[in-house]
Amino acid sequence: GNTWQTVALQNTYTSMVVVCSSDTGSTGIPVVTRVRNASGNSFEVMAQNPSNSAVSGCTVYYLVVEEGVYNVADHGIKLEAKKVNSTATARAGSWTTEQRTYSNSYTNPVVLGQVMTYNNTAWSVFWASASNVKNPPSATELYAGKNVAEDTNTTRETRSPETIGIIVVEQGSGTVSGVPYVAALGADTVRGPDNS
Repeated sequence: GNTWQTVALQNTYTSMVVVCSSDTGSTGIPVVTRVRNASGNSFEVMAQNPSNSAVSGCTVYYLVVEEGVYNVADHGIKLEAKKVNSTATARAGSWTTEQRTYSNSYTNPVVLGQVMTYNNTAWSVFWASASNVKNPPSATELYAGKNVAEDTNTTRETRSPETIGIIVVEQGSGTVSGVPYVAALGADTVRGPDNS
């Protein structure tokens, strides 16, 4: 719902990176997952409607990774998890980009992310692209930060800086500690109202 919920974790992290995804179920309204106070063995999460309508009955899935660089030989997976500061706020008509660097080399990177702080009560969400915002991150280009899409809030350009959690994994499948995973870039199916 739209109140903060504490998620208690099995493990304790020195520097956790959290990525959440919401399944709105029967809510019937858009939902953004917000995260704050991610440290030790817990974090707080809230489902927020961009128009501030009440939210309930929303399931949130999460992935938590210790910040660092992982490789196949030592860890069974090529992956990296990091936190960065996002000072720019991208939006429709002004896709301000913040270039990031990879710590591993990738052939087909799959990039996940989350705004991990709550420095501004107005919503923002993670985004990632290549230098052309219409293309996904590539093996050589990663731009990532926060965006507000087509928010009509007049203060959207002056949103506070936020900590962004980024998880990058090489496309493929396997198991990590006995848990199977599949990472792949899907078809371009999310579009604006005019499909442009």
